[in-house]
Amino acid sequence: SGTAEVVLDVTNEGSREMEIRGFLYEIEVKDPREDGGWASLAEGFFPQELSIPGSDTRRVAVPVPFQYAALGAAVRSFLSEGEVPYRLKGEVWIGGAGLGLQIPFRDQGVLKP
Repeated sequence: SGTAEVVLDVTNEGSREMEIRGFLYEIEVKDPREDGGWASLAEGFFPQELSIPGSDTRRVAVPVPFQYAALGAAVRSFLSEGEVPYRLKGEVWIGGAGLGLQIPFRDQGVLKP
């Protein structure tokens, strides 16, 4: 197994401080064996308590453990295309005691060596 690091820039667009409790995530890579299909590389929850002042952005490094067996689709994509398309989706969990809110996020791109 191994661990990758995903860096998220989290922006508080409101004027009041935002309390973050953690990040739920899933990373998928394009699988060339599947017509338009994606293969899950990693998913999980990263508990991270963080306060972001109003109208501010903080960079958060999320460690993402994965199993080497899950890299098959990424390797196939790299060998056939020379790149690895990926997509990242999840939720930022915010709120204090008794108050919880999940804000979805989504990103995609291409890894090129």
